[in-house]
Amino acid sequence: MPPKQLIIIKCSIIKGDKVELGARLFRIVSSKLEIVVSAKQCGILKEIHVAAGQRVVPGCLLGRLE
Repeated sequence: MPPKQLIIIKCSIIKGDKVELGARLFRIVSSKLEIVVSAKQCGILKEIHVAAGQRVVPGCLLGRLE
C-alpha cells in the first residue's frame, strides 16, 4: 500500500524566522482532515524543505530549527 499523501496548504514561516514554542508552522490537509503543525521547541528556522501546494508523506522532514 503506498504511503498516504498530504498537501502543504500553508507555510506560516520563512527561513531565518524566530520561532516560539507552540507557534503554528504549517497547515497540511489529507483527504479526511486538516493538520496544524506547531513548534515543539523555540529557535531559529535554519532550513525549510517544503512549500505551499507541495505533496508530502507522513514523517517527512518539513524544516529544521536550531
